[in-house]
Amino acid sequence: MPSMSPTRGREYWDLTAVTSGDMLTGSLSIVSGSGVPSTYNFTGQTLAEIAQSFNQPPDEQNDNTGITAALDPTGTILTFTETGGDAGTPSISGVGIKDVTLLRQRIRRSTLGRF
Repeated sequence: MPSMSPTRGREYWDLTAVTSGDMLTGSLSIVSGSGVPSTYNFTGQTLAEIAQSFNQPPDEQNDNTGITAALDPTGTILTFTETGGDAGTPSISGVGIKDVTLLRQRIRRSTLGRF
């Protein structure tokens, strides 16, 4: 089951999954260091895909949030940290995050069990 939990220091949240291949659906609610709110939505993405698209090239949606996403070597923990030198204190929280891989596996097992 995916979870978001606060971490220490300049790190804000860890988003975790059971395996690196788990596909997650949900959104991140973000408030930039300058107080501008935004939402980052994802559907059927792994943590690696979320990290890659969250850290888009400059001048894109998440460039001015003051938050950077970093994936651990196992691909199961995505840590959101404050971007160095950013003014203000940005924040991030998870909204309705679900592991659709596990849900699909349960549906498949349930469907196969009926035959």
